[in-house]
Amino acid sequence: MLLPLADVRAEPSGAISMHGAPALPEGFDHFPYANPAAPKGGRLTLSLTGTFDSLNPFITRGSAPPFLRANVFESLMVRSYDEP
Repeated sequence: MLLPLADVRAEPSGAISMHGAPALPEGFDHFPYANPAAPKGGRLTLSLTGTFDSLNPFITRGSAPPFLRANVFESLMVRSYDEP
C-alpha cells in the first residue's frame, strides 16, 4: 500500500506555545511586568561558602564557583514569569 506524501515544511516562528497562540507578539521589547525605564546602576555583592580553583564551569577536574553557569551563561530561550 502506498501513501501519498505531503510536502511539509517548517515555518520560522518567534515563539512557541503549548495551547493556542503565543501571548506576546514576535519581536516584543520587554515583558509586561518589566519596567524598561527602571533606574540603572547600583552594586550587587554575592557571598558563598566554599572555594574554587577555576572560573571555567565546564571543567572535569577541580571545582568551579557555584552558580557561575547560571549567572554568566544565558539560555537561548526564557520562560515568562506569568506563565502557568
